[in-house]
Amino acid sequence: MNYSELFDWISQDIRAHYARLCYRQKEFQEFLQERDNVSSAKTAGEFSEKLNKTLWKLRDNHIRVRLTNGKTLKGYPRELKPNYSWEYCARLFKTKPDRVKHATLLYKRINSKTLYLLINSFSKNRINTFMREAPKLREKLGITENVIIDVRPNQGGSDKTGSLIWSLFLPKGEKKLARVLKYRANPRDPNEFYEYEDYIHGTEEKALKPKKLLVLCGQQTESSAEGFVLRMKAIGATVLGDRTGGTSGRPLPHVFGPVEVDIPSWIPCESDRTPIFDRGVQPHIKIDPEKAPTTPEEDPTLEKALETTGR
Repeated sequence: MNYSELFDWISQDIRAHYARLCYRQKEFQEFLQERDNVSSAKTAGEFSEKLNKTLWKLRDNHIRVRLTNGKTLKGYPRELKPNYSWEYCARLFKTKPDRVKHATLLYKRINSKTLYLLINSFSKNRINTFMREAPKLREKLGITENVIIDVRPNQGGSDKTGSLIWSLFLPKGEKKLARVLKYRANPRDPNEFYEYEDYIHGTEEKALKPKKLLVLCGQQTESSAEGFVLRMKAIGATVLGDRTGGTSGRPLPHVFGPVEVDIPSWIPCESDRTPIFDRGVQPHIKIDPEKAPTTPEEDPTLEKALETTGR
């Protein structure tokens, strides 16, 4: 196999389809400079490993290399500051940190007026759990005055999974602009975009209307979880914590012989068309994780949320 030609083929597809290329021109040129190094591989496996590490230059964890055996290589390791503590959550739910970490969603009444809901993932593999819990959760949410939804450790998954939660708060007939998605319009010009206005539509005959609706997020809130935060913002929730991760969106698989590469196809933006990549979704109330770090004993973000509800 001619790995130089394979590298060129992959480069052409990135140049044509990668939504963030207009913001990554310098990094893309650095990627191209590694052509000889990557192409010197002796096997498809070695080529894939070298290609994957070289793609890290684009600094996008949604770009993934997958082998024909189904193995997905590690994406770009972003340095994101956590603003939550598994140990603190475990104490809150009176269980072990590992159980909290691997749970799909957990909820409990923190006081007589406030229900706290922790959602660790919107993975499409967990949608059955959401559907099973939804009726019971809706009942509990419906009899509480304040709702705190925590997606700080949530790195995304499926928009459909998140819709089972945000839709509970949007009355039937209402329509809200949640975000704007930018797609590449011209394969030859990375600066030309189509814009898609992503509206959410209410379907609930009796939508929940808590007195205070709060969402907690942070730098490890990524991908579809960022879309969830934007939808909750559009509904009227108050967002607390740190900025979200600021990821690209909708990575689509492109097959190149023995290698498959996921290439992000859109740039998510807030409703005012401000791109969120690198910048993240900005909270209404910022809690700086450096000035107010979360520890096994203290959670400043959750404490601020409780203060906001009037406890």
